[in-house]
Amino acid sequence: MKQITKNQLFCLILLYEIGSTTLFLLGDSAKQDSWIVIFLAMWVGFILLWVYTEITKHFPEDHLAEVINILFGKWIAKPLIFLYAGYLFYDACLNFFEFGEIMRITSLMKTPPFIIGGVFIVTVIYMLLIGQQVVPRTAEMLLPTFLFFLLTSLVLSVISQHFDITQLQPILGNGMVPILKALPQVTLFPFGEIVVFLFLWKFVDEKKSIRFTSFLAFSLAGIIIILSQIIIISVLGTGLAANSVVPLLEVILSINLGDIIMNLDVLLIAILFMGGLFKMIINFYGAVLALSYLFNVKNQKFMIILVGICIIGYSFFHLKTLPHQRAITEGAAALWPYTMMIYQIIPVYILIIIILNKKITNQ
Repeated sequence: MKQITKNQLFCLILLYEIGSTTLFLLGDSAKQDSWIVIFLAMWVGFILLWVYTEITKHFPEDHLAEVINILFGKWIAKPLIFLYAGYLFYDACLNFFEFGEIMRITSLMKTPPFIIGGVFIVTVIYMLLIGQQVVPRTAEMLLPTFLFFLLTSLVLSVISQHFDITQLQPILGNGMVPILKALPQVTLFPFGEIVVFLFLWKFVDEKKSIRFTSFLAFSLAGIIIILSQIIIISVLGTGLAANSVVPLLEVILSINLGDIIMNLDVLLIAILFMGGLFKMIINFYGAVLALSYLFNVKNQKFMIILVGICIIGYSFFHLKTLPHQRAITEGAAALWPYTMMIYQIIPVYILIIIILNKKITNQ
């Protein structure tokens, strides 16, 4: 992805952070206070984002794998880089699997899953093979359409007869305990996932704009996610929203304005395709960069094809139904910080080491 302009970086972060996030109810264990969980998680995400961009300030021309190798040496760096590659690969597999399952559930029920997945993965591989510049340029072109479809669906949901803001009451009805319990999981997804951009910021042409642009896109994404969660709860209520496989689909299908504006599930398909595409492609490319550096592979096209094949194989043979996979993911998140969250915390220790090294060097 050489070179990325600051406008393209803004589009990539916004598309990545929103991705398919608005389709689901986050922090559902906090019930009507789930939007508060997201608000607090966004502020934790700000702290993590500051740490990540601070690392980039010290190593503007290196991605995360290169930074790890510089700081720790190959014996510690190689296993750590491999673990990061596995983390991003698994995230890409989940994005790929979720896309196929939701497309099958919502609109292509009679289409074999391997056809849906095949078309999607070929699109991703093709975009990367013809030149990594294609991805940020495509993001720049598609973001306005993505936001139009998403915001249109949310606005129409608000003015529909099913919207009831009192569903959010009582605020803090169960106290802070459910909110704090749900906070780590929501921090993990989607806000902490921005750690993947430690692999991409080196390609940004205006290095001084990275922090401001990243925080701006991150903030806007957080606001949109909070609004979508408020609307989902206000339309469906906490019970139906928590038990629905794709709550946003239920919200969109409930829109009926004068028997004229209705059956708008095409909006969901557009949101899913564009958001899911960039969510997966960024995780995919992060894994490719980590593995290419780890094994000193100069031809990235070979690694792109290899990782793509592995994503297809893993997703079809190891991932089950969407509700089953969401249950597994939630169970893994409950083991925080011993599972996925650790990859988002390691850069904190990396920054501490960078600062200590600087102090020792200056003495």
